[in-house]
Amino acid sequence: MANGMNMGAAIRAGQERKQVMQGCMYSLGWTTDKHATTTLTPASTKAKTQGEEFFEIALADAEAGDPKMQTRVATAYMEGKDAPKDLQEAIRWLDKASAQGYSEASFQLAYIYSGRVDPQYADTQMMLLSIQKAAEQGEGMAQSMLGSMYYSGSNGLPQDTGKAIEWYKKACGNNDANGFLGMGTLYALGHGLKKDPIQAHRFFTKSEELGNPEAAEYRKMLEEHMTEAQIREANGL
Repeated sequence: MANGMNMGAAIRAGQERKQVMQGCMYSLGWTTDKHATTTLTPASTKAKTQGEEFFEIALADAEAGDPKMQTRVATAYMEGKDAPKDLQEAIRWLDKASAQGYSEASFQLAYIYSGRVDPQYADTQMMLLSIQKAAEQGEGMAQSMLGSMYYSGSNGLPQDTGKAIEWYKKACGNNDANGFLGMGTLYALGHGLKKDPIQAHRFFTKSEELGNPEAAEYRKMLEEHMTEAQIREANGL
């Protein structure tokens, strides 16, 4: 059985592994028919794929000001899928969508500025500003990331457990798995909140239900330090 110190260290280590861009690894996706083929016309020019046709439609809507389509166009440029890879164009379209309050665009900007798409675009300050903007616009994943950054005092932000709680709660309000994981961690360790294994268990369980496998590990470690009665209460039995 792990002791309390080992459990706390393991939980903190898990939080540290959740570096800023863990949640940013997702992309909006660009749906195309994988069976679409390219054929040659008599003039030996390539016919457009279905994806390229979709891109042209999206581009027209983006130019008309639709922030969702602006973000899709940016994703195509970012991935080099159905459009030439062009991060400058991706940033230009994401800036337009972000300026309209579209949180997914702000979050995509953070991903680019993390340097994971191209190290030449790595910019910690711009990444942080983009995450903050996405969080303020209501993006749950950005809110939980901001909470984790305040909790650990990373990426230029001061260590501030109160701010971490504030952003984790907002992330929970948006049903973000990492927000529930963060709140569970604070209750389990008694950081900024009164130590409460029952509440911690409930938050870990919710995070697990939302698809976070790490939460299951935390819950199991926590149960080693709980009584059977506490576990039953946490499970609502």
